[in-house]
Amino acid sequence: MSMQSEHINELTTALIKVQSKLKPAKFNAINPFFKSKYADLNSIWESCRELLSANGLAVIQTIGYDDSNAPIITTTLAHITGQWISGSIKMQPTKNDPQSVGSAITYGRRYALSAMIGIVADEDDDGNATMSKTDEQKTPAKKTVNKSQFVSEKQRARLYAKTKASEIPDEIVKDYLKSKKIESSYKIKKTEYDAICDWADNYRQSRMEG
Repeated sequence: MSMQSEHINELTTALIKVQSKLKPAKFNAINPFFKSKYADLNSIWESCRELLSANGLAVIQTIGYDDSNAPIITTTLAHITGQWISGSIKMQPTKNDPQSVGSAITYGRRYALSAMIGIVADEDDDGNATMSKTDEQKTPAKKTVNKSQFVSEKQRARLYAKTKASEIPDEIVKDYLKSKKIESSYKIKKTEYDAICDWADNYRQSRMEG
C-alpha cells in the first residue's frame, strides 16, 4: 500500500535529478542457494545517499508488526519542502526467531529502498534462468550420473522463477530450505522438489491472507 502528500511535484523534480546521476549499486553479495549476485543494504545506501542529500531528499524506514508479529517495513521518501511518498511491505519469516525475523527485515529494507529510488539490486532473473538451462544442456550426462538424486539445473531455474514471481525474499528462501535441513538449492532432492514448489506458489497468497 502506498500513500503520498497532496502534492509531490517538487519531490518528483528532485528525484528526477537523483536518477539522472544515479549509478548502479555494486553487486557485492552472493545468494548461496541460487548463486546469484545482489547488492546488499549498505551497497544500495552508498549508491544513493549523497545524491539524495544533495537534492533535499531523505529516506525514512520504520518497522511495525501485525497481529501475527509479522514485520511491516514502511519506507518514506521525504523532500525538504514537506512533500512525501511512502509504501509498506509485509514480510513473512519462515520462523519466529530473531535470526529469521532479522533476515526478513533486512531484505524488506533493501527491497523497499531500491524500489523507492529506482535502483537495480539483483541480477536479471531471465538471465539466471537462461544460464542455468544452457549449463544443463552442455553437460546433461554428467549431471544425471553424478547427481541423479538431486534436482536438475532446469528444475532449479524453474524454482528460482517461482520464488521471484511470488516475491519471496532470498533470505526467506534460505531460511525455509534450512528448516528442511537442505544446505543449498543444489542439494534439493527430487522427492522434495514438488513440496518446495508448492510452498513457493502458495507463499504470496498465504502472506496476503495473513
